[in-house]
Amino acid sequence: MSVLGLDWNATRVRAVLGASGAYPMPLPLEPPALDLPLAISLEKSVPTVGGFALRQCRTSAHLVCQAFLPHLSEQPGQGPRWQAGRHILDTRDACDLVWRKLSYLGASSQGLVLSVPGYLAPVQVEALRKLGERARLPVLGSAPTILTAALAAYHPSPSKNEGWQRSVLVIDVDDHALTIGWVKALADKAHLLECRVFPTLGLVQWHERLIDALAELFVWHHRRDPRDVPAAEQSLYDQLEPLTDAFVKRQAIQIGVHCPQWFKHLLVHPDQTAQICQAHVRHAAHEVECLLACWPAGESPRSIVVTHQASRLPGLLDALHSMVLPTTTSETKLPQTKMTHYADEDFGDQLMFPEHAEPGGVMVLTPEAPARAAHGLAELFRRGVLPAGHVETIVPLPRSQGSGVRNPGSGVKPHVGHLTPDS
Repeated sequence: MSVLGLDWNATRVRAVLGASGAYPMPLPLEPPALDLPLAISLEKSVPTVGGFALRQCRTSAHLVCQAFLPHLSEQPGQGPRWQAGRHILDTRDACDLVWRKLSYLGASSQGLVLSVPGYLAPVQVEALRKLGERARLPVLGSAPTILTAALAAYHPSPSKNEGWQRSVLVIDVDDHALTIGWVKALADKAHLLECRVFPTLGLVQWHERLIDALAELFVWHHRRDPRDVPAAEQSLYDQLEPLTDAFVKRQAIQIGVHCPQWFKHLLVHPDQTAQICQAHVRHAAHEVECLLACWPAGESPRSIVVTHQASRLPGLLDALHSMVLPTTTSETKLPQTKMTHYADEDFGDQLMFPEHAEPGGVMVLTPEAPARAAHGLAELFRRGVLPAGHVETIVPLPRSQGSGVRNPGSGVKPHVGHLTPDS
């Protein structure tokens, strides 16, 4: 049975496809691109879903429908509405257009599992599922992205220096908000203990900060403000992804603004990008520290799982690494021991055998990791191990490579620096 795993948030939809129990492969939703941007253009006679809308979101913002998923309503006509010409869309209409764009996937799959943001209420997830069924897609169930991301980084073997085994902090982001969740392993199940949502740290806020700062640099160096010309502002927006790529690679990048009136270039270094986003990084780091302050003492060392999109926020990974790296001290304190004779009954009770420490650190997931973890849950939904519908807080942990949930350790990027062991 072919199963589809969909990772759906306010920014984009990402998919993997494969047989149940097998390793699924990424599925291009807007070839050659893998992701389908959640933006709808109302410029033409028929609404267009995808990257075309993003390429005009600054030049013709009134003709673009975005950020509709967080406001999805249970009944038609509720929530925000977008109107342009004869097109009138509410949040349900927008989600229905996305489902219809994906309806061709039903021909190649017999089941579908959703990974959705943690800020969606159960009634919103149920409304999204019903819209999918109306598009003739076999939606088996859904789970929060915080849980699927935790599954993607879990490793069942404590002897391996990868993944997490006991407790983990998960960080995800989309256009709407930054989401931080605490997941704990209890009785072979992953429990979502807490989930905090911060709309002021959503991807849109980071993008607006970058655009404003870059525009100020153009004003300083060239006496031109790109925000005064829609085409120039769109040019800046289109270069945010290359700017983020350059920051991840620690490379300088040339940002160019081309419009009918003028064109200028600017060289941006990684340190400048980090400085621009410094306030957002401090805010995010403070919220992470607040949640880590509630971490039980016995759960140390701490592990943090970061989704691919969250790992691209300039400066955030560096701040997270500084939280989990061990502090070196010149003095090592050993527990008190007592001398016992080998014939005594309590011989060996006080010997200092080092306990195996869970590998902690910051783990960055691959882009398809949450979708692959959702794909692995399909068999559990089909066999009735998980109830049909939305699973809010508890999902089974993978026990072995051949279990119902595929061992998702492969969802963690193996690059040096993404995993920082505490021991």
